[in-house]
Amino acid sequence: MLKPVEIEIDYLNEKELKEISKDKTFISYVNDIFYKHIKEAIEQKEEVTHVFTITNLGFRVKIEKSQYKKFLTKVLKTFEKEEKYLECAEIIKLLK
Repeated sequence: MLKPVEIEIDYLNEKELKEISKDKTFISYVNDIFYKHIKEAIEQKEEVTHVFTITNLGFRVKIEKSQYKKFLTKVLKTFEKEEKYLECAEIIKLLK
């Protein structure tokens, strides 16, 4: 089981926090975390995976097994745009 990733986000106001959440680098980083944790959870037959914690916001992200495919489908779309084809092939296998 992978340990949840601890993230701390520095921001000055709500507008800046929204901008961070739309940043391509941040989205790519979060998608990599989702992919690795969900892949591990599927392989280990886990019912839930704790993906990450945003420590300074007290926000924890856990994904239940029933949501794995939904998240992987979203990650797949992003990985296709980023041309991460090896990961795309792995996701397609996991979705079957």
